[in-house]
Amino acid sequence: MAKQGEGDPRWRVTQRPDGRNVNGWHWEDKNVSAWAHARIKDLLTPLHCTAGDGVTRVAVEAVDSVDGDATLYNRKGVLKVLYDLKVCGKWSTRHEEKDERTHGEFKFELFDEDPEVSVGVDAKSRAVHEYRKAFADKVGPQIREQCRVFIKEMHAGAGHAVDGLALPAARKRLSELKVTDFARSGAAAAASKGATATAGAGKAGAGKAGTGKAGATLVLKDEFACRAADMFLALTERGRLEAITRARAVSEAVVGGRFEVLNGAARGEYTRLEEGRCVGMRWKLKTWGEAAAAGEAVVRLETTEEGKCAVEVTILGVPEGEQGSTEGFWRVQVFQAMKVVMGWGSASQFL
Repeated sequence: MAKQGEGDPRWRVTQRPDGRNVNGWHWEDKNVSAWAHARIKDLLTPLHCTAGDGVTRVAVEAVDSVDGDATLYNRKGVLKVLYDLKVCGKWSTRHEEKDERTHGEFKFELFDEDPEVSVGVDAKSRAVHEYRKAFADKVGPQIREQCRVFIKEMHAGAGHAVDGLALPAARKRLSELKVTDFARSGAAAAASKGATATAGAGKAGAGKAGTGKAGATLVLKDEFACRAADMFLALTERGRLEAITRARAVSEAVVGGRFEVLNGAARGEYTRLEEGRCVGMRWKLKTWGEAAAAGEAVVRLETTEEGKCAVEVTILGVPEGEQGSTEGFWRVQVFQAMKVVMGWGSASQFL
């Protein structure tokens, strides 16, 4: 380490008096929940979400409430987003000739680009249910389209100036991806080429992806405001895995049992299960490619003096060029999602 004042100007990261995160290199997050709540209400209005046949008009009347969180994450110049919102509102119909109105409610959870809109009505007549179906069939797709506009704006920075948005052209596609797409995206794998492992491989060196040779080793650490027993369940229970990743999961929590998360983005089998202490697995990411050999991962759990759960993940056999996507899977898909969904801490604090 150089002495103070003798730093090499070629170093990538320098200390700045203003503390600015140059090129978004360090991890940084911004809570944009207030913006998200207001923007959803701006997008879901009668102007944007309406349909009619000249006689009967069905439309969104108003958004009553938007609850949940929306966050921007930025690291190494790559912007990622995480949002989990619950939207409730009213819809109405109007029959131009009879001057009749029908009212109802709609609600949906927004955590991906295709939310399922639930539609209810205040009355039980046949005509009312026809209006309900008209709203679901004709206005429902418009609501989903406005949600996609919202998501696109989230990826553009949610109206905020965020370091790292001015990405090189080769990396812009990655900035447009959802957090839930990170691990399964071929763009993420391509962008991660040349990434450095947190803890390097042994002297044998990292084998190329698909060769089956020994790969790189990653050691990732984090801390969560939960018990070690709760963390063990979050890593092995199918229901909790699906809630955390917001995607289909499979988990046979026995040694030799298979697991699968994020609709198959990561899969493998359990090799070691010690409740509240350790989870071992033979696994691989889909982005590693079919020919790549499975790696090993050991998740060790320990209770700190403060009563929190310290987690250390040792990952062996990561193919060359896949270190970045593998670290991103654990940091974003697992660690961040647990903290946001389960309320186990700040997603910006990594050890």
